[in-house]
Amino acid sequence: MSTRILFLTGGLGNQLFQYSAFNAYAAKSKLVIDLVNGNPRVTGSEIPELLDFELTNGIEFHTRRMPLITRKAIGYSLRSHLNPVGVEKSVFWRWTSRLCTSVLASIHYRKVLIVQVLSDLGDDPKFRVNRGNSLFLGYFQSIRWAKSLEMTLRIREQVTSDLVQRYRELSETELPLIVHVRLGDYVSEGGFGIPSQDYYAEALKEMLGTGKYKKIWLFSDEPSRALELLAPHLNFEHRIINEPGASSAETLEIMRFGSGYIIGNSTFSWWGAFTSHSESPRVKYPYPWFKDVNPPKNLTPEGWEPLNARF
Repeated sequence: MSTRILFLTGGLGNQLFQYSAFNAYAAKSKLVIDLVNGNPRVTGSEIPELLDFELTNGIEFHTRRMPLITRKAIGYSLRSHLNPVGVEKSVFWRWTSRLCTSVLASIHYRKVLIVQVLSDLGDDPKFRVNRGNSLFLGYFQSIRWAKSLEMTLRIREQVTSDLVQRYRELSETELPLIVHVRLGDYVSEGGFGIPSQDYYAEALKEMLGTGKYKKIWLFSDEPSRALELLAPHLNFEHRIINEPGASSAETLEIMRFGSGYIIGNSTFSWWGAFTSHSESPRVKYPYPWFKDVNPPKNLTPEGWEPLNARF
């Protein structure tokens, strides 16, 4: 039986995309998730945020730290496939780099394996998984893989709380329009960009004009700055979702109670809208997805409505 190893990295949104791709190739394979070497964002219990959700039975976890040279090689392999420059565009160079990384990874994981690297943030039609042991590298931000989790994403009972239940009940009467403003590291990471005030203004005007929503639920990693951005257009009853101590999984679960969505260019709110508990909610998303970075291919589901981000 072949072994598939997932090199987990990033925040919860990225972790869910990576896991969905990993899960899509799970048939007749031993599944292992490396919980530490990709430095994924963790919970207060120091476990990756992904583990707050129910995963496929039989998955094993790898927690042994690898040598710095192996981590560097894996990081370089991922970066050079996503954004190759100069000689990195050479097929021979990429093959040699992947071979070297595969050797180092094989030594660490103590089994002969091939590194499988996705050459796009989202979808890559040329991506194939070999029949032997594989180490998955990439972000996999595409509905191609996410569909495997759309109807099965379940927060673990140990993580659910009275807080989540309270918002579930509120959502039944408030029919919330979810608005997500991603700030934080995006402010300093100029390539990603932050959708403009005009993007949110137009989206709010269109969505609220339907009369379907009774309250806005505003999600942001910096609520006060988000309010400044939206202030001229928040002349509608709203609720700021900023619960101290709430985990990322709990916050995502609350976001899933929305009746409609205006998302930022963030995988977190993407998952909130994609796995919404509401049936066929209306979703507005920024286009282009990023300001100066190539967007993930095949990211948005059919039916979602693009709106000029006006970065």
